[in-house]
Amino acid sequence: MSKLIEVLCIDGDTQILTEIRKNLEEDKEQFNIRTVTSTAKAWDVLGTASVNCLVSEYGLSDNGRFGFVRELRGEGVEVPYLFFTDTALNEIVGDAFSAGVTDCVRKGTTQQYTILANRIETVVAEYRAQKRYDDEKHRRKQMLDRLFDGYVRLNEELEFIAVNESAASFIGLSREEILGEQYDKDLMQSGNTTFYDAYREGLATGERQVIEGRSGLKQNTWVQARIYPTDDGLSVYFRDITEQKDHESKLKEKNERLEQFARIVSHDLRNPLNVAQLRLELAMDDSDNPHLEDIKDAHDRIESIVEETLILTKQDEQIGERESVDLNQAVEGWWNSVATENTELVVNDPPTVQTSPERLRHVFENLFKNADTHAGKNTVIEVGSLDDGFYIADNGPGIPDDLKDELFDFGVTGAKGGTGYGLAIVKEIIDAHGWNINIERHPTDTPHTVDDADYTLTGACFCVTGVDIVS
Repeated sequence: MSKLIEVLCIDGDTQILTEIRKNLEEDKEQFNIRTVTSTAKAWDVLGTASVNCLVSEYGLSDNGRFGFVRELRGEGVEVPYLFFTDTALNEIVGDAFSAGVTDCVRKGTTQQYTILANRIETVVAEYRAQKRYDDEKHRRKQMLDRLFDGYVRLNEELEFIAVNESAASFIGLSREEILGEQYDKDLMQSGNTTFYDAYREGLATGERQVIEGRSGLKQNTWVQARIYPTDDGLSVYFRDITEQKDHESKLKEKNERLEQFARIVSHDLRNPLNVAQLRLELAMDDSDNPHLEDIKDAHDRIESIVEETLILTKQDEQIGERESVDLNQAVEGWWNSVATENTELVVNDPPTVQTSPERLRHVFENLFKNADTHAGKNTVIEVGSLDDGFYIADNGPGIPDDLKDELFDFGVTGAKGGTGYGLAIVKEIIDAHGWNINIERHPTDTPHTVDDADYTLTGACFCVTGVDIVS
């Protein structure tokens, strides 16, 4: 008998679900069909039962488009997913595959349930075969890793009772010279007892440990050890991680130099700039020399470079603890810090997200400034919601095609006097969150109204997706 296939079907129409279950279970005796009417209920099933394949209508009403598929893949659910839909397949298949859908089957044909049953059987068989291959590949990799790891066994007196060649080579003695010797404090170099203490703790508690430290057997060497208590002592796998630690040390030194540079920029450069700006204001009060306005522009550019350089020194840090931020409220405050007379903000029910508020503030401020600079007079900027994120769009002329591919690169700017840092900072922060940002068309070309004036968001539209949405 074929192995049981658990299928979860999702559709808002209960009659269709009944037909799917009836026809599939009649067609394939190994099928066990579960049905739910929403993706929320699907999550409940996935949390409590084993599912081998999901089947749903395209564009579920409680998620829209491909939101549920992306959520599944984002949570590591890799089982096959089929769209069983009456939508024209040529309209969705490309985007569906990109979102993580395995295949699409068209409703409404005379053989629709036979085709669906065969596709489920095929994709599940392919998935199971691939998983067996991946599991075996992972198992072999672990075995190879252990072959090249040092391995020793110690009895309860910490005497060496087994040593492999990698361990003997690391210690610098033959196996015969090591076996029977005791791993005690007299064997340690430089007074380092990290591993000795860990071995004693393992014998006392019987708990597995993974530790890193400077080797007590080999000077100037870092070791990672995995310690497994046994009935008669300890099994220890270890590897030399000196190269990794050297890299970490150099990276730490680089970051310290970067922080020092940031302090220099912040204090040593900003102070004389402030003096120059003050002197310039006094000079402009006493003179209408047109060259003074150019000097002011240069000062403003220097100040922008200083501010954005300081932001850049922080952006390669990963996002740590996150908190819920309601964008409906937050963007208003962020807007007030950069708003000009030329621009108008519309907040169109963006979501609440899990984020670092300070880091995300830089994203919005830079995108607001970008729109203000490029969109011209009477600019409208709208912040709204996507299935799995949010967008910032404007009614300006849009982004030239020759800039789109490199717009987020450092130094690229379409504005005279721009630093080319703003959108690069945006990309760095979005990447640090694990999100995605793309330049696309606004979700709708429907005209909007602000202060009795109509506008259409056909300019730049920055879509941020893969976001951790709270509500």
